[in-house]
Amino acid sequence: MSKKVLLSGATGFIGHHCLEPLKARGYEVHAVSSKPMKSGASGVHWHQADLLQPGAAKALLAEVKPTHLLHLAWFVVPGKLITAPENFAWVRASMELVQEFAAQGGK
Repeated sequence: MSKKVLLSGATGFIGHHCLEPLKARGYEVHAVSSKPMKSGASGVHWHQADLLQPGAAKALLAEVKPTHLLHLAWFVVPGKLITAPENFAWVRASMELVQEFAAQGGK
């Protein structure tokens, strides 16, 4: 069985450091960003999706069909991240992503 991982937050501080180790462990890596990618890590399949939009996670997961999920996307602005109201939107989006991942057979 092939291992296919969907990595959210792939352009962030932690996410971009995960790309090569995932590939080295034999994963087919699908990275998602809310912004268009001009070029990215070699051997990585890039997808553009705004996970804060209702239904975006479902559509992305249906397209990629990942076996694994590494969710690192969040609102991270120094000095604002702890009290930012955007955190509530990310909690909702994260729950939608994880629930849809499970519903589509992700392990």
